[in-house]
Amino acid sequence: MRGLGADALWPLQEQTDALEDQVTCEFRHLREFLDREEEDVRGHLREEKDRRLMQLDASLKHSMEQITLLERSATQLQLRLKTKENSALLRGIRDFILRTEMLFQPPPVVSTDLQLGQFVGPLQYRVWRKMRSIMNPGTLRSMWCRKVSLL
Repeated sequence: MRGLGADALWPLQEQTDALEDQVTCEFRHLREFLDREEEDVRGHLREEKDRRLMQLDASLKHSMEQITLLERSATQLQLRLKTKENSALLRGIRDFILRTEMLFQPPPVVSTDLQLGQFVGPLQYRVWRKMRSIMNPGTLRSMWCRKVSLL
């Protein structure tokens, strides 16, 4: 123990400080990476929401147009029924109905269910795979070797 003077402790202190700095730096990189990944996933989620809302809006507009056309046809038919005598109405009713016949065409179905797997499901796995690309295996190996040599 007498050989352990300030000269022997100094390298240990330097090595420990360097490792602490390196660990702090690596974790900062990981946090920055995770923050970017979170923003990417949230951005994709917002884009998907906006896309679905636009589809729903278009579907609503289509339905409203169809309803307006149907209401017009019903109004025209009611006016014709009020203004014509029954016998005259029956003679021209077939042509009139064919001219005003409108069928409601429902808009395409828009799914409001988000696919959770796209945003949550394999999230940990996807992030882990991307995270591997930012981690330098040589750095991790050298950190482990230094830690073992300190023991």
